[in-house]
Amino acid sequence: MVIPIMVFGFFYPTFIWGKGFFFHLKDLLFSFYGIMPCPTTMVVLGFMTINYPKVNKRLYNALTLFAVWVGTLQLILGYLPDYPLALIGYYSLLIKVLHYIQEKKAVSHQI
Repeated sequence: MVIPIMVFGFFYPTFIWGKGFFFHLKDLLFSFYGIMPCPTTMVVLGFMTINYPKVNKRLYNALTLFAVWVGTLQLILGYLPDYPLALIGYYSLLIKVLHYIQEKKAVSHQI
């Protein structure tokens, strides 16, 4: 699930409201990755989710919070290009919660 979202975030095609996506060859060379926060978060959070828990926890938490917050708002607005942002945000939050529960179980078994 993470890899397709990362690819979408890296190539982030042009979207015109009411008309849909437009795939141009220039999008392969001059994408919005690195310029806009949403596609950049999709890619970086994707890499961090794949490598979790060996990541910078504060950055992971900040990007997860951004992806969940902004992604949810974009879902409410119906802005189609940022649906993957919400998905990666929810997935990274799920990974974080499951890891937290696993750590708590490991600590309780040690006591």
